[in-house]
Amino acid sequence: MITQKSSTIPPHPSPYWLGRESSESKRLSEQHEVLIKAAGGYFPTQLSLNLEKLEAILDVGTGNAQWLLGLRQSGLLSPSVELCGIDVSNDMIPNSKLIREFGLTIKIKDLSSPLPINWIKKFDYIHIRHVLIWIEPKNWPCILQNLTNALKPGGTLLIIYPGAVPYDSKTDKPLGLNTAPGKLFSAFLKHTASCGLPRHAVTTLPKILLQVGLDPSWILNTTKPINMGGAEPDLRLRSASAHHLDFLLKLLKNLSYSKNLGCPPSDDEKGWKQLAQEWHCAIDRGCYYNLHILSTRKPLN
Repeated sequence: MITQKSSTIPPHPSPYWLGRESSESKRLSEQHEVLIKAAGGYFPTQLSLNLEKLEAILDVGTGNAQWLLGLRQSGLLSPSVELCGIDVSNDMIPNSKLIREFGLTIKIKDLSSPLPINWIKKFDYIHIRHVLIWIEPKNWPCILQNLTNALKPGGTLLIIYPGAVPYDSKTDKPLGLNTAPGKLFSAFLKHTASCGLPRHAVTTLPKILLQVGLDPSWILNTTKPINMGGAEPDLRLRSASAHHLDFLLKLLKNLSYSKNLGCPPSDDEKGWKQLAQEWHCAIDRGCYYNLHILSTRKPLN
Protein backbone atom coordinates (compact mmCIF):
# COMPACT_ATOMS: atom_id res chain seq x y z
CA MET A 1 0.00 0.00 0.00
CA ILE A 2 1.17 3.53 -0.69
CA THR A 3 1.33 6.35 1.79
CA GLN A 4 2.42 9.95 1.51
CA LYS A 5 4.72 11.83 3.87
CA SER A 6 3.10 14.62 5.85
CA SER A 7 3.98 16.87 8.74
CA THR A 8 0.65 15.93 10.35
CA ILE A 9 1.39 12.22 10.38
CA PRO A 10 3.77 10.81 13.02
CA PRO A 11 7.13 9.86 11.47
CA HIS A 12 7.71 6.25 10.51
CA PRO A 13 10.96 4.51 9.55
CA SER A 14 9.48 3.68 6.14
CA PRO A 15 6.55 4.98 4.07
CA TYR A 16 4.47 2.12 5.46
CA TRP A 17 2.45 2.30 8.66
CA LEU A 18 2.22 -1.44 9.21
CA GLY A 19 5.85 -2.48 8.76
CA ARG A 20 7.61 -4.38 6.01
CA GLU A 21 8.78 -7.48 7.87
CA SER A 22 8.08 -10.98 6.55
CA SER A 23 5.10 -11.41 8.89
CA GLU A 24 3.42 -8.35 7.35
CA SER A 25 4.11 -9.64 3.84
CA LYS A 26 2.48 -12.94 4.84
CA ARG A 27 -0.52 -11.08 6.27
CA LEU A 28 -0.90 -9.07 3.06
CA SER A 29 -0.75 -12.24 0.98
CA GLU A 30 -3.47 -13.85 3.09
CA GLN A 31 -5.52 -10.65 3.04
CA HIS A 32 -5.23 -10.63 -0.75
CA GLU A 33 -6.98 -14.00 -0.97
CA VAL A 34 -9.72 -12.81 1.38
CA LEU A 35 -10.29 -9.61 -0.59
CA ILE A 36 -10.29 -11.34 -3.98
CA LYS A 37 -12.97 -13.73 -2.70
CA ALA A 38 -15.02 -10.88 -1.22
CA ALA A 39 -14.76 -8.70 -4.31
CA GLY A 40 -15.67 -11.52 -6.65
CA GLY A 41 -12.43 -11.79 -8.58
CA TYR A 42 -9.85 -9.57 -10.25
CA PHE A 43 -12.35 -7.51 -12.24
CA PRO A 44 -15.20 -6.81 -9.79
CA THR A 45 -16.83 -4.02 -11.75
CA GLN A 46 -20.33 -3.77 -13.15
CA LEU A 47 -18.83 -2.08 -16.19
CA SER A 48 -18.44 -4.40 -19.16
CA LEU A 49 -14.87 -5.53 -19.85
CA ASN A 50 -13.64 -7.51 -22.83
CA LEU A 51 -10.69 -9.32 -21.30
CA GLU A 52 -9.47 -10.45 -24.71
CA LYS A 53 -8.88 -6.84 -25.72
CA LEU A 54 -6.93 -5.77 -22.64
CA GLU A 55 -3.32 -4.87 -23.40
CA ALA A 56 -1.97 -3.21 -20.24
CA ILE A 57 -3.03 -3.22 -16.57
CA LEU A 58 -1.70 -1.16 -13.64
CA ASP A 59 -1.85 -2.13 -9.95
CA VAL A 60 -1.44 0.90 -7.67
CA GLY A 61 0.27 0.38 -4.30
CA THR A 62 1.39 -3.02 -5.48
CA GLY A 63 3.45 -3.88 -2.36
CA ASN A 64 4.50 -7.53 -2.60
CA ALA A 65 2.68 -7.72 -5.96
CA GLN A 66 0.28 -10.47 -4.87
CA TRP A 67 -2.52 -9.00 -6.96
CA LEU A 68 -0.37 -8.97 -10.11
CA LEU A 69 1.10 -12.42 -9.47
CA GLY A 70 -2.34 -13.88 -8.83
CA LEU A 71 -3.78 -12.26 -11.93
CA ARG A 72 -0.94 -13.60 -14.10
CA GLN A 73 -1.55 -17.12 -12.78
CA SER A 74 -5.35 -16.91 -13.02
CA GLY A 75 -5.50 -17.79 -16.70
CA LEU A 76 -7.93 -14.93 -17.30
CA LEU A 77 -5.62 -13.02 -19.61
CA SER A 78 -3.39 -13.62 -22.58
CA PRO A 79 0.29 -13.92 -21.58
CA SER A 80 0.93 -10.91 -23.81
CA VAL A 81 -0.99 -8.54 -21.52
CA GLU A 82 1.45 -6.15 -19.84
CA LEU A 83 1.10 -6.17 -16.05
CA CYS A 84 2.57 -3.16 -14.25
CA GLY A 85 2.73 -2.11 -10.62
CA ILE A 86 3.67 1.08 -8.82
CA ASP A 87 4.61 1.67 -5.20
CA VAL A 88 6.23 4.43 -3.19
CA SER A 89 8.84 2.03 -1.75
CA ASN A 90 10.75 -1.03 -2.87
CA ASP A 91 10.70 -2.53 0.64
CA MET A 92 8.30 -5.32 -0.32
CA ILE A 93 8.77 -5.59 -4.08
CA PRO A 94 9.39 -9.19 -5.25
CA ASN A 95 12.91 -10.13 -6.29
CA SER A 96 14.00 -9.48 -9.86
CA LYS A 97 13.90 -13.19 -10.74
CA LEU A 98 10.22 -13.44 -9.81
CA ILE A 99 9.44 -10.19 -11.63
CA ARG A 100 11.06 -11.53 -14.81
CA GLU A 101 9.45 -14.96 -14.46
CA PHE A 102 5.96 -13.48 -14.34
CA GLY A 103 6.63 -10.71 -16.84
CA LEU A 104 5.93 -7.79 -14.50
CA THR A 105 7.01 -4.16 -14.73
CA ILE A 106 7.23 -2.38 -11.38
CA LYS A 107 8.06 1.29 -10.82
CA ILE A 108 9.00 2.92 -7.51
CA LYS A 109 7.40 6.34 -7.55
CA ASP A 110 5.33 8.79 -5.50
CA LEU A 111 1.89 9.02 -7.10
CA SER A 112 1.79 12.76 -6.50
CA SER A 113 4.50 13.13 -9.14
CA PRO A 114 3.75 12.79 -12.84
CA LEU A 115 3.88 9.21 -14.08
CA PRO A 116 6.39 8.11 -16.74
CA ILE A 117 5.71 9.61 -20.16
CA ASN A 118 5.35 6.17 -21.72
CA TRP A 119 2.51 5.44 -19.29
CA ILE A 120 0.30 8.25 -20.56
CA LYS A 121 -2.87 6.76 -22.13
CA LYS A 122 -1.34 3.29 -21.74
CA PHE A 123 -3.62 1.29 -19.44
CA ASP A 124 -6.95 -0.38 -20.12
CA TYR A 125 -7.52 -1.10 -16.42
CA ILE A 126 -6.13 0.53 -13.27
CA HIS A 127 -6.65 -1.22 -9.93
CA ILE A 128 -6.38 0.76 -6.64
CA ARG A 129 -7.07 -1.41 -3.60
CA HIS A 130 -6.77 -0.19 0.01
CA VAL A 131 -4.44 2.63 -1.05
CA LEU A 132 -6.22 5.98 -0.89
CA ILE A 133 -7.24 5.48 2.74
CA TRP A 134 -3.53 5.73 3.62
CA ILE A 135 -3.02 8.98 1.70
CA GLU A 136 -4.13 12.41 2.89
CA PRO A 137 -7.33 13.37 1.04
CA LYS A 138 -5.84 16.70 -0.06
CA ASN A 139 -3.53 14.67 -2.34
CA TRP A 140 -6.30 12.60 -3.95
CA PRO A 141 -7.15 15.04 -6.79
CA CYS A 142 -3.52 15.18 -7.97
CA ILE A 143 -3.08 11.41 -7.71
CA LEU A 144 -6.34 10.59 -9.46
CA GLN A 145 -5.51 13.09 -12.20
CA ASN A 146 -2.18 11.35 -12.78
CA LEU A 147 -3.91 7.98 -12.95
CA THR A 148 -6.62 9.30 -15.26
CA ASN A 149 -3.87 10.54 -17.56
CA ALA A 150 -2.47 7.00 -17.59
CA LEU A 151 -5.81 5.50 -18.68
CA LYS A 152 -6.55 4.87 -22.31
CA PRO A 153 -9.73 6.51 -23.61
CA GLY A 154 -12.43 4.06 -22.59
CA GLY A 155 -10.20 2.58 -19.88
CA THR A 156 -11.57 1.52 -16.49
CA LEU A 157 -10.47 2.78 -13.07
CA LEU A 158 -11.31 0.68 -10.00
CA ILE A 159 -11.00 1.97 -6.42
CA ILE A 160 -11.51 -0.46 -3.53
CA TYR A 161 -11.59 0.52 0.13
CA PRO A 162 -12.80 -1.10 3.37
CA GLY A 163 -15.88 -0.14 5.29
CA ALA A 164 -15.65 1.42 8.73
CA VAL A 165 -18.17 -0.69 10.68
CA PRO A 166 -18.15 -4.38 11.71
CA TYR A 167 -21.43 -6.31 11.56
CA ASP A 168 -22.83 -9.39 13.25
CA SER A 169 -23.09 -12.02 10.51
CA LYS A 170 -26.24 -13.54 12.01
CA THR A 171 -28.26 -10.34 12.50
CA ASP A 172 -26.56 -7.96 10.01
CA LYS A 173 -26.59 -5.37 12.79
CA PRO A 174 -23.55 -3.17 13.55
CA LEU A 175 -21.38 -4.34 16.43
CA GLY A 176 -21.30 -1.60 19.06
CA LEU A 177 -18.52 -0.21 21.23
CA ASN A 178 -19.37 -2.80 23.88
CA THR A 179 -17.89 -5.46 21.56
CA ALA A 180 -14.22 -5.98 20.76
CA PRO A 181 -14.64 -5.54 16.97
CA GLY A 182 -16.68 -2.37 17.45
CA LYS A 183 -14.14 -1.01 19.93
CA LEU A 184 -11.10 -1.75 17.73
CA PHE A 185 -12.67 -0.46 14.51
CA SER A 186 -13.68 2.76 16.27
CA ALA A 187 -10.25 3.23 17.87
CA PHE A 188 -8.46 2.65 14.58
CA LEU A 189 -10.62 5.19 12.76
CA LYS A 190 -10.06 7.78 15.50
CA HIS A 191 -6.32 7.18 15.30
CA THR A 192 -6.07 7.51 11.53
CA ALA A 193 -8.34 10.57 11.54
CA SER A 194 -6.06 12.25 14.10
CA CYS A 195 -3.18 11.60 11.71
CA GLY A 196 -4.89 13.38 8.80
CA LEU A 197 -6.57 10.34 7.27
CA PRO A 198 -10.32 10.76 7.96
CA ARG A 199 -12.21 7.78 6.55
CA HIS A 200 -15.34 9.82 5.84
CA ALA A 201 -13.37 11.58 3.09
CA VAL A 202 -14.12 8.64 0.78
CA THR A 203 -17.55 10.19 0.22
CA THR A 204 -15.79 12.88 -1.85
CA LEU A 205 -14.32 10.38 -4.32
CA PRO A 206 -17.16 10.50 -6.90
CA LYS A 207 -16.87 14.30 -7.03
CA ILE A 208 -13.09 14.10 -7.50
CA LEU A 209 -13.52 11.53 -10.28
CA LEU A 210 -15.72 14.02 -12.11
CA GLN A 211 -13.18 16.80 -11.57
CA VAL A 212 -10.35 14.80 -13.15
CA GLY A 213 -12.40 14.13 -16.27
CA LEU A 214 -13.87 10.66 -15.80
CA ASP A 215 -17.27 9.83 -17.24
CA PRO A 216 -20.12 10.73 -14.81
CA SER A 217 -22.47 8.24 -16.43
CA TRP A 218 -20.09 5.38 -15.60
CA ILE A 219 -19.45 6.00 -11.90
CA LEU A 220 -20.75 2.91 -10.09
CA ASN A 221 -20.49 1.96 -6.41
CA THR A 222 -20.89 -1.61 -5.18
CA THR A 223 -20.72 -2.96 -1.63
CA LYS A 224 -19.86 -6.56 -0.75
CA PRO A 225 -19.23 -8.25 2.62
CA ILE A 226 -15.79 -9.35 3.79
CA ASN A 227 -16.54 -12.39 5.93
CA MET A 228 -14.38 -12.96 8.99
CA GLY A 229 -13.78 -16.19 10.88
CA GLY A 230 -16.94 -18.19 11.46
CA ALA A 231 -18.80 -16.15 8.83
CA GLU A 232 -16.49 -17.38 6.04
CA PRO A 233 -17.99 -20.49 4.42
CA ASP A 234 -14.79 -21.40 2.53
CA LEU A 235 -12.77 -23.48 4.99
CA ARG A 236 -9.57 -22.80 3.02
CA LEU A 237 -9.94 -19.08 3.73
CA ARG A 238 -11.34 -19.23 7.24
CA SER A 239 -8.01 -18.84 9.04
CA ALA A 240 -6.86 -15.96 6.82
CA SER A 241 -10.24 -14.27 7.15
CA ALA A 242 -10.05 -14.59 10.92
CA HIS A 243 -6.58 -13.09 11.30
CA HIS A 244 -6.07 -10.55 8.50
CA LEU A 245 -7.07 -7.67 10.82
CA ASP A 246 -5.14 -8.84 13.88
CA PHE A 247 -2.65 -6.05 13.17
CA LEU A 248 -5.17 -3.68 14.79
CA LEU A 249 -4.35 -5.13 18.20
CA LYS A 250 -0.60 -4.59 17.81
CA LEU A 251 -0.93 -1.16 16.21
CA LEU A 252 -3.31 0.25 18.82
CA LYS A 253 -1.54 -1.32 21.81
CA ASN A 254 1.68 0.43 20.79
CA LEU A 255 0.05 3.86 20.92
CA SER A 256 0.82 5.87 24.04
CA TYR A 257 -2.68 7.38 23.89
CA SER A 258 -4.59 4.13 23.31
CA LYS A 259 -6.74 4.85 26.38
CA ASN A 260 -8.02 8.03 24.72
CA LEU A 261 -9.24 5.88 21.82
CA GLY A 262 -11.42 3.72 24.05
CA CYS A 263 -8.87 0.92 24.47
CA PRO A 264 -6.86 -0.19 27.51
CA PRO A 265 -3.72 1.83 28.32
CA SER A 266 -0.71 0.59 26.35
CA ASP A 267 0.95 -0.79 29.49
CA ASP A 268 -2.15 -2.68 30.66
CA GLU A 269 -1.11 -6.18 29.60
CA LYS A 270 -4.09 -7.83 31.30
CA GLY A 271 -6.55 -5.45 29.64
CA TRP A 272 -5.08 -6.02 26.20
CA LYS A 273 -5.00 -9.78 26.69
CA GLN A 274 -8.69 -9.73 27.56
CA LEU A 275 -9.50 -7.48 24.57
CA ALA A 276 -7.59 -9.84 22.26
CA GLN A 277 -9.53 -12.81 23.62
CA GLU A 278 -12.83 -11.00 23.11
CA TRP A 279 -11.77 -10.03 19.58
CA HIS A 280 -10.91 -13.60 18.60
CA CYS A 281 -14.08 -14.98 20.20
CA ALA A 282 -16.19 -12.50 18.22
CA ILE A 283 -14.37 -13.40 15.00
CA ASP A 284 -14.85 -17.11 15.66
CA ARG A 285 -18.59 -16.53 16.10
CA GLY A 286 -18.64 -14.73 12.76
CA CYS A 287 -18.78 -11.11 11.68
CA TYR A 288 -18.07 -9.06 8.59
CA TYR A 289 -17.33 -5.58 7.34
CA ASN A 290 -18.03 -4.11 3.94
CA LEU A 291 -15.83 -3.81 0.89
CA HIS A 292 -16.63 -0.75 -1.23
CA ILE A 293 -15.92 -0.99 -4.96
CA LEU A 294 -16.01 2.26 -6.92
CA SER A 295 -15.53 1.95 -10.66
CA THR A 296 -15.61 4.41 -13.51
CA ARG A 297 -14.46 4.84 -17.08
CA LYS A 298 -12.52 7.42 -19.06
CA PRO A 299 -14.48 9.04 -21.90
CA LEU A 300 -13.55 7.92 -25.39
CA ASN A 301 -12.85 11.50 -26.45
